[in-house]
Amino acid sequence: MQNFGPVYGKLREQKGFSIRESATGTISPQFLRKFEKGTSDIRLSNFIQLLYKSNISIVEFVNEFEDESIDYLIDDLEDRLDQIFTTNNLMQIKDLHKQYKELKEQSDDRKYEHLYQLITYHYQRISGIPTDREKMFEEGTNYLRNVYQWGRYEFFLASYMVMPFSDEELYSITAQIIRRQHKHDANKRHLLDFWLQVVNEFIRRENTKAAEHFLDLYFQQISSGRLIKYMTYDTFANFLKGTILVSKDDPSGVTICKQIIDFYHDVLDNTSYANMLHKHLLRHIEDSNLELDEHL
Repeated sequence: MQNFGPVYGKLREQKGFSIRESATGTISPQFLRKFEKGTSDIRLSNFIQLLYKSNISIVEFVNEFEDESIDYLIDDLEDRLDQIFTTNNLMQIKDLHKQYKELKEQSDDRKYEHLYQLITYHYQRISGIPTDREKMFEEGTNYLRNVYQWGRYEFFLASYMVMPFSDEELYSITAQIIRRQHKHDANKRHLLDFWLQVVNEFIRRENTKAAEHFLDLYFQQISSGRLIKYMTYDTFANFLKGTILVSKDDPSGVTICKQIIDFYHDVLDNTSYANMLHKHLLRHIEDSNLELDEHL
């Protein structure tokens, strides 16, 4: 509960209560100051009393705490990066780079160093500046190697660092993570996203055998009662299946990919995502022996 202190202090100030008013009868003002700084823990019963005396509901606190959490940070960064990648907007990523440089300099939290490196890589990539990805991501890569149980943060980091591992290590790490975590509902969607990004990365590296292995494993874990919330991942899995067929010069792969692109464009009216998939398909056709003009 030590991490609750700074969030509680922010809400207490917004409600207009002083430290002395909130602390009286529960804990000492000195102890409350330490709690709000995050340097002291507190008993649950005392914390509930503090919320009550400051007119802060549990729902209010939970909502505010979520806004301060790693989930909020990643949701915001993921949305902004995806928008930047779709439009290649150099000014947007420049602003994002500046923001995370300031966060890194103001905090001792190593995650801001990881995220700053990640943003720097994509800023340079979009700007056309040659980048030593392995060197830039050395610290983040070592961090991922040493984490046994991956969560939202680790899946995000690996995906947006563009899988900074050799083929052998990426294969081994992915197999271990799938074996350990595929039944854990808490991170299921993040695992599926990472899983498919690994397949996509192996396709990009022209390691078709590894890509097909993990894609086959993905389809094997789909049950007949599959929830609709996984539709985006399952659709992308079929798109990747199509790109693998294209890499084998099989025109049926183009048909599969086009059906999915049309679904996003015509049915879901998600033109930006359809455009991104279309560009992705064209690159694969150009790298194959299929005639591009026949499939435009």
